[in-house]
Amino acid sequence: MTGIKPHSMSPFDTRGKTTILSPCAPPSLPRMLWAGFVGGNIASFVKWGTEMPLPPRTPDRPSPPAEMLRDFGVSVDHLVYSYSGHLVQGGVLLVHHLFSIVFALLYCVLCRFCPRIALAQGLAFGLVVTILFHGVVLPMGQWAPPLWALPPAEIMSETLGHLLWAWVIDLVRREIMGASLPRASAEVSSGTL
Repeated sequence: MTGIKPHSMSPFDTRGKTTILSPCAPPSLPRMLWAGFVGGNIASFVKWGTEMPLPPRTPDRPSPPAEMLRDFGVSVDHLVYSYSGHLVQGGVLLVHHLFSIVFALLYCVLCRFCPRIALAQGLAFGLVVTILFHGVVLPMGQWAPPLWALPPAEIMSETLGHLLWAWVIDLVRREIMGASLPRASAEVSSGTL
């Protein structure tokens, strides 16, 4: 043997050391924006997916995005298209999709500067968005009744939908920005998992 130890310690070797987080480079703004854009697009479909088995509104109430568009002078009747024999409300779809992308972009950028926003893998953010929009913004714009006047089924549908929506955004954020996020060390001081 030449005197070289087979397990010599390098500066990057964490064996025998207790580390909580490994060092990493901060994520770049373009990477954060890409994570938000991709996450927002995917999460938009997840949110809609919750509305099929759990419709958020009673049949007699119009969709808040349709009401918003009408109040802004946009005719939602001209934004309908047909897909596979079904009429699709394109204007409502566009509002939902843009909402998802904008808030996913905001979430991914804010997570860089205030990591607590990612509390419970984004679920806290989803709950705050639900309360903010369904409790404040929509009633203020008279696009929906106040939160206390909503049917329990609507509250459950919207809350579950927003929780899953935010969680998916966080999953995509962590996947895309994974190389830039701190990771828990797989090794503990004893060298076992």
